[in-house]
Amino acid sequence: GIGFAAAGELARRGHRVALACRTVEAASATARRLPEGATVWMPQKTGCALDDLGAVNAFADEVSKLGRLDGALLIAGVDGAPRASDGVDPHFRINYLSHALLARRLLPQLRKSRGRVVTVSSEALLDSDLSLSRLDEGLVAQRGASPHVAYANSKACCVLLADGLKAREPALSVAACALPGRCATQIVRYELPQRAAQRLTMSDEQIEKQAQTLGLRTAAQGSALPVWLPGASQGA
Repeated sequence: GIGFAAAGELARRGHRVALACRTVEAASATARRLPEGATVWMPQKTGCALDDLGAVNAFADEVSKLGRLDGALLIAGVDGAPRASDGVDPHFRINYLSHALLARRLLPQLRKSRGRVVTVSSEALLDSDLSLSRLDEGLVAQRGASPHVAYANSKACCVLLADGLKAREPALSVAACALPGRCATQIVRYELPQRAAQRLTMSDEQIEKQAQTLGLRTAAQGSALPVWLPGASQGA
């Protein structure tokens, strides 16, 4: 997806990349797929499962031992995911709350390095409903919201997260939100599972051709803005 493409590009540019994957095993597998010679940090105790805020906290504890941290790209997310057994929609927790928690936990390191934080949103945010009457626990649960509106709400909050960091954290050199556009990735695994499964068997060239046919971007194209933004000034 976009996150893997961004990690690969940053590694090619000589940056040390800290991998926030769902499990330690997934981080290890991802590291093996990065460009040869990449400098990679991986968690040793826990992954960063975004549907589990306790796991996000534990991951942040490990990252705090890294020392210098120059930036955080908060990219991962889901679309069209089913509700949990208790009726709570997962989009808000995975796409926004987990990112907000991780950003908050990493702020001490990022302040020291005048670091950068980049969130990722979607054009779907135009369909969001963040009316004041919903700004309570009901916003987290998204009860009564369609999957699309729940996704839109989570992505609108990613914009607000970046705006809030920019306004309240002057020590950060960049706090911004990227709109990567519609990309040919695994984001469709819930709504179009057959297409998602097909993409797992396709080469990069085949996915690029499919993206062109469907009017989509590739993951590499979608990652270009999130990778560029950390090097931009706040006025860009």
